Amino acid sequence: MSKDLKDLIEMAEEDEKTRAQLEENVETLKREIAKLNKKLKEKTSLTKIDFVKPIKEFNESEEINILKGLIASQKQELTRKVREKEALQQKMEEINLELENVRDTFTDSVKDQVLIKTQNSLNNLIEDYGRLEGMIKSLNEKISDLEKENKLLTETSTNLKSE
Repeated sequence: MSKDLKDLIEMAEEDEKTRAQLEENVETLKREIAKLNKKLKEKTSLTKIDFVKPIKEFNESEEINILKGLIASQKQELTRKVREKEALQQKMEEINLELENVRDTFTDSVKDQVLIKTQNSLNNLIEDYGRLEGMIKSLNEKISDLEKENKLLTETSTNLKSE
């Protein structure tokens, strides 16, 4: 019984460690998303600043080509960052779901084990009760037999005295 309890405690500790690791992963992903959002805002603000800066030395067609290239590269970077952010958010949701499943499984498992142990204890008590009832019946029969024997001996002794 003690070993089972020890196993339950060890299992609970392992599940707690797993849950802590998952929560740590979630926090790490949240920080990474925050960093990516910050970088994204910086890139967006840099793009706005680049549009506002006056261009002095280039002719208009070169300026347009350079701006188109800049815009295209920034769009690609922005798209990549958005995809990274979405992937991280998806991963975070999956980890949160896994964490909930681990919690539910752990709780259900512990409840089931406690129920099984309680049922086993009840069965043991019922068996002990039946065994003790049998012993009591047997002892009562022995007492009854001894009382009959005592009565016979008393009668025999009385008969012997009277003769």
